[in-house]
Amino acid sequence: MDITGATSDIEKAIFDDLESSIITQNPVEWTNRNRSVKGKKWEWVFTDYTSGGRAITKDFRYLIPIYEDNSDAIIFKKSRQMAISEYAINWILSHVVEIPGITAVHVFPNEAQGKKFSMVRLTPILDKKSSPRLGRMLRNPDYKDQSALQAAMNVYHKQFTNMSNYILSFVGGSNTKSTDARSISADIIFLDEAKDLPQEKITDVLECMSLSSIRKYRMGGTPDYEGTEFDRRYSESDQHEWVITCKHCGAKQILDFDKNVKPRATAPFVEISDSLDKYYYACVGCGGELDRTADYGEWIPQNPGASVRGYHLTQLMASWISADDIMQKKSDNVKYPHKFYNEVLGETYTGGTKPITFSKLLKCRGKDPGTNLKYITIGVDWGNQSHYVILGANSHMEYYVLDFGTWEDPIVMRHAHKLIELDQVWGFDKGVLDSGYGKTQNQEVFHALPGKMYSCFYKEAAFKPEWDVIDNERGELLPPDEYQYHVTTNHTSLCDNVMTAVDNQKLKISFADDDDLVPGVSAMRDFIDNLCLARIAETDVKGKRKRKWVITKAHSYAALSYAMLAMDEVLAENGMDGDGAVGFFEPRSYR
Repeated sequence: MDITGATSDIEKAIFDDLESSIITQNPVEWTNRNRSVKGKKWEWVFTDYTSGGRAITKDFRYLIPIYEDNSDAIIFKKSRQMAISEYAINWILSHVVEIPGITAVHVFPNEAQGKKFSMVRLTPILDKKSSPRLGRMLRNPDYKDQSALQAAMNVYHKQFTNMSNYILSFVGGSNTKSTDARSISADIIFLDEAKDLPQEKITDVLECMSLSSIRKYRMGGTPDYEGTEFDRRYSESDQHEWVITCKHCGAKQILDFDKNVKPRATAPFVEISDSLDKYYYACVGCGGELDRTADYGEWIPQNPGASVRGYHLTQLMASWISADDIMQKKSDNVKYPHKFYNEVLGETYTGGTKPITFSKLLKCRGKDPGTNLKYITIGVDWGNQSHYVILGANSHMEYYVLDFGTWEDPIVMRHAHKLIELDQVWGFDKGVLDSGYGKTQNQEVFHALPGKMYSCFYKEAAFKPEWDVIDNERGELLPPDEYQYHVTTNHTSLCDNVMTAVDNQKLKISFADDDDLVPGVSAMRDFIDNLCLARIAETDVKGKRKRKWVITKAHSYAALSYAMLAMDEVLAENGMDGDGAVGFFEPRSYR
């Protein structure tokens, strides 16, 4: 082991300590030796008490095979509160503390998540009082005498005395070069909240390990709707499931909400747990009550032979969460069933329909329109990473996607300047901008491009969009450079408009013949995949089923919707719509 980076006898002594520890310790032993939780020695099984004084057993031994798994790539599809965040910390620390000179990168979707994790979860661990050995391994960045906790307050970069680094980073948003995960050379990477990571950036982040001889990564996240990049990657793993063996009849089973959570009144016999519980975990074979501790569980792959290891963790396997707790969580999420499936069961939600598919969009492929266009509009979905779509229309009222892209400057006001620059190139007839995130950007654009760009607002009854110029405030006339331009519409109709254009192949997308549409390589493929993230979900409102669009992650779909809204109005203004109304389709029967 090279200790040339050590700068003192103390540091060399620590290296000597590490030299002997690497040979004898596996990851479980490392965690037992170095970690504590809430001031107590790390334990895999312990008894805790509810606020009512009821004793519950918390058995985390299902994690031991995961800790001991040394695969190069592992993906965790998980529900919340399954201790994978603790695993992430322990996995990274066990590497950076024991192996000199390596760099670990812990990646988050945005700055707020990374900062919160560092301050709430990671920094307290590195306090000398909490974990003495880890505390003294933390390097003083100023080479002065200060406490380990003070040194740990460096939110994004923890450097250790063996010259290893624990870097917390994020992709997109207001990141600088030092915090952008794509600008760091890494040996190991943990991608956290992976379902929220921009799918086009995951490949970029993993590329940061190209020079390393270690090259290991872990990816964890709570699933979302089917069809996401995270869902695709997990489906290509070997998909380990936690299989419980019934101690009564020997039946093996993967815990399933519909099959295993049953009313206690229907049990063929009652034993073990509190009779006050209304529900219990029933064996699918004999109906007896399952013992969900690790004594009766094992990990079994459902897709053996895959090159990537995968684990599915659900709250059903958590010994401390009763069947009554699960039923209460289902009741709490009755209006938002996807939350129950995603956050409690750790399952991809398939209840929402996927109206825009890859195959549908391929049918919309059209030839390059060239200069045969009458009008050009733009739609912008603001954010830390802003998305835009430029649309053109010909005399046949066919819509062509002319350009699309993102702005990632950490100073978001510069995104507005980018839009103004694009207008100088394209000469937009009209544009519609997201109002939820871009109030200040929009005002900047209004000032530079008066009457061209409109902020989009939503109102349930606005099936026909309402276009307004706000020229006064509280009865006082505003100077023209302070005018605001608003369009108010129904959100469902806005999104339906794109779906109808796709279904009728009125939307045309052109791309080169040699574009193989490889995910992560082809910009067009990433654009199409993002459009496909749009979902239709049903919610229950006062006993009535209501249909709504979910485009939280489908930023390109939002931008395309805005561009189409602007184009419909331009066409109407120029007499290309029969009744003079904007080209929105009539409200659907679900209304």
